[in-house]
Amino acid sequence: MTILNVRDYGARGDGSADDTAAIQRAIDDASDGDTVYVPAGTYVLDRHAGEGIIVYDGDDHASPLTIEGDGPETVLKMQGGQSDTYRMIRHLRPRGNEVLLRNMVFDGNKSEHPSVSGTAVEYRSTDASGTGDMRVEDVEIRDCASNGMIIQYGGVTAERVTVHGCHGHGIAVHTDSSGHNDPPATLRRIHSYENAENGGRYAVDMSGGKGIIEDSVIGESVNGGGTKVSRGAIKMEYHRVQITSSPSHAFQNTGGGNGVHVVFDDVVFEECGRNVRLDDDGRYEIPDGSALIATGFYGDDRGQIHLLDDATLDAGGGTIYSNHAGDGAAGLNSETSFDSAIGAYYHSQNDGGSIENQRNLKIGTQGERDKRSLATVPTADEVGAWTDGSREETEGENGEESWSEPTEPDEKTAFESWTPRWEAADGDWRIVSGSGYEGEHALEFEHDGSERTRYAISWDAVGEPSDVEVLDKFRVPEFNEDDALGFHGRVHLRSSIDGGQEGGYWIETEARENAFRLGKYTDGDLTTLGRFGTPAENTFFYRRFRAEGETLRAKVWEVTEAEPAGWDIEVTDGDHSEGWVGLGSFGTEAVETDVLSVGIDGETAPGPFSDVSRPPSLSWETPDDGATADGAVSIAIDVTHANEASPTVEYRVDDGTWSSASYESGSRYVDTWNTTTVRDGSHTLEARVVDGDATVTESIEVTVENGVIVGSKRARSATEDGVTLVGELIAIGTLDDVSCYFEWRTTGSDSWNVAGATTKGSTGEFEAELDGLEAKTDYEFRAVADGSQEHGRTISFRTSANGVEGRGLSIDRFDVNDRSDSTRSWFNIQWAVSDDDGELDTVVTELRYGGTTVAADSTRVSGETASFSHDLRVCGDVDEARLSVNDTSNETRTETKPL
Repeated sequence: MTILNVRDYGARGDGSADDTAAIQRAIDDASDGDTVYVPAGTYVLDRHAGEGIIVYDGDDHASPLTIEGDGPETVLKMQGGQSDTYRMIRHLRPRGNEVLLRNMVFDGNKSEHPSVSGTAVEYRSTDASGTGDMRVEDVEIRDCASNGMIIQYGGVTAERVTVHGCHGHGIAVHTDSSGHNDPPATLRRIHSYENAENGGRYAVDMSGGKGIIEDSVIGESVNGGGTKVSRGAIKMEYHRVQITSSPSHAFQNTGGGNGVHVVFDDVVFEECGRNVRLDDDGRYEIPDGSALIATGFYGDDRGQIHLLDDATLDAGGGTIYSNHAGDGAAGLNSETSFDSAIGAYYHSQNDGGSIENQRNLKIGTQGERDKRSLATVPTADEVGAWTDGSREETEGENGEESWSEPTEPDEKTAFESWTPRWEAADGDWRIVSGSGYEGEHALEFEHDGSERTRYAISWDAVGEPSDVEVLDKFRVPEFNEDDALGFHGRVHLRSSIDGGQEGGYWIETEARENAFRLGKYTDGDLTTLGRFGTPAENTFFYRRFRAEGETLRAKVWEVTEAEPAGWDIEVTDGDHSEGWVGLGSFGTEAVETDVLSVGIDGETAPGPFSDVSRPPSLSWETPDDGATADGAVSIAIDVTHANEASPTVEYRVDDGTWSSASYESGSRYVDTWNTTTVRDGSHTLEARVVDGDATVTESIEVTVENGVIVGSKRARSATEDGVTLVGELIAIGTLDDVSCYFEWRTTGSDSWNVAGATTKGSTGEFEAELDGLEAKTDYEFRAVADGSQEHGRTISFRTSANGVEGRGLSIDRFDVNDRSDSTRSWFNIQWAVSDDDGELDTVVTELRYGGTTVAADSTRVSGETASFSHDLRVCGDVDEARLSVNDTSNETRTETKPL
């Protein structure tokens, strides 16, 4: 088991040297079990007179053998200027050989020889006396002058292959060429696109023998079609395949009397120029439980799905969806001479109606349903070379009332049990996320346009019950209050369509009447059965809507209220006895549905769900995890799904004492954290909610970077010749100790004096005594600390007359916390004041803009000290906050802070 590097055989991989012979020598030299390794590089291949290019011959070469590259970086490129047919690599005479070709790119370089027929990979039928185990994995094929890959005998498996830019077929399966059809050629997780530049070619041609294509996306042909079978085909199977966006036939049989058996097991045909043509004497099967979708075709008026000639459609246990056919085409047209059957046929918005002809075709269930995708069918990003193939699987619920941690839904899977009805389309509905929703997700309707009409979507898992009760939790974020508009947010039951005419019962929010309306459609005509209640925009309501026999009952209440014992409205009407259950709207504006539950056969719809036992949800809103903080930091904690009306919400720093967060609004709890109470560095903020017996915690890491901060506090006990200065070391940064002192001077002087130097190893106040001052003189001082980028604010004081002690009125704290949002300016001002004479009187806080006060608050105070906080809010801009304090002698201190 040797690795043979083609570089050791003379290959250069430099994009210019001819490496054909070197690569062939490595293959020729390989023994059983060896690997021919083609490292990263561009290897030019050239066809020499009378020779192939790279050849693997089952008679002459090793088995098993692996030919392997380095992925997209290994490129085998055809030399330009070819004048004769070429195959870049050809596999001949299989004798049960095992050959794996993987992890490389084949570049046909067609622009350099546009008139030559050239294929990248060929499994050739010449002298084939059997099949083998021939595999292609993680290979990209591009820009071939003819086909990308040709398979002419069975036992070949191509998996995770991307083919694009080829003039002919992307991949062609013709195992009938050799007569060795078993096991069938298998194409798995193929992505074939932008091929078939020749109008008679296809993304994948399944023309002969036996073949299987599964979990693949093919189409987007340039001039050709999606896929076809032909005269030599025996059995071709399509499992979980999407065929898309090709100008010619999505599928057709060009054989003429071959009796081919074709299986369509979860297949989606979309937006092709011509129809799905099931013709000749083929047998076309949709297995039990499987589906075929055809949608959005154009340019063919003979039916989006056309069954004709002596064809047979065996789909008695399957389902067909055909919708959005253009150019006058019906969804389905049966002109076959043989008996055929479809278990269920659903249709929507086809130009030529649902069915043009129904010759020899039996249909079990038929109705209106707009489905354009299947959860089992992959998308383009899930297939092709170097994809991992992982796809989410989901399981149904057991029906018990329970709760589990919400996960982000896959819209394709989420809508598998839902069908747009009447005038609605898939794009009118989407999943939205938010912590305020049950399960943190909701179904939102909003139509991108201005046309008011009958939009609806059915919940297919419920079926079409008769006696039924529906409970939904919904809100309309914003009403349309135009007199002719304002019809929002319907919930439906016993609904249907017959001959293009809508039927069923519904409740809606009718903004223009300031009421909820119970209405019905019968043969498309609207009747109002009654109005009740008072709606409100941007408010969640519960609706309980029940149909039992000919009795209809309904009630609506806000989710913050208890469910009323009685019904708001009760009417009798016998127009509709059964039908689908769902949601809808007549207006185009947004509607959010958070909860929908259904009870059938006399059962009560489960809910409201406030009694469901589940833990509350807790998350940090601010600060962010990993944030850097300084000064006063706003704490905001989001709590949802609490069972108690007033859960306890707290936070702490580094396993310290718990501090309470106060309820603000919605699910938000707030407080302010003074980061100067801890040293600089990383700290753990832990939040918890205590909700009955449940306690939930959530922690984040925050880095504090205050540095050294010092503040001037006050001048105390001023006499005719002395005073006590008070400062505060607010934050110590990362230092073990800090040198602190005061600078002071006579007001108006140019130079400062220094006093009271001290060393502090922790935060807190420090003092200095000044003496030798002049009586009745104005002074000022400020606190200073080594390492601080700013000194404390400058505070003024006045010495007294001889024998009289000064008053010492002071502002000791002035902190402004910004809580503004997009709608208003909001500031929380925390303050503390003092007066050594015990004559405090009034504190005033102001928000100012352009020198004008735009918001203010005041508090009467007394004694020596006082502290409090003011919340000031204003709709508009502010640029300054101001704090003032006066005493009973009307002495005043004022400070301002820019915002």
